[in-house]
Amino acid sequence: MSNQIQLNIRISKEMKLFLVEQAKNDGRSLNNFIVKTFEELKVNQKKIKAQ
Repeated sequence: MSNQIQLNIRISKEMKLFLVEQAKNDGRSLNNFIVKTFEELKVNQKKIKAQ
């Protein structure tokens, strides 16, 4: 069984276009780019709390 869930969010059209462009520049799908960004945020927050 997978430990993944589906998350639906509401964002502006402009934000979606921005994220799509960032994902494209990174060679990723929009979903993969968002997941990677959240994972990086989690790691960075742990580093800040450890200081």
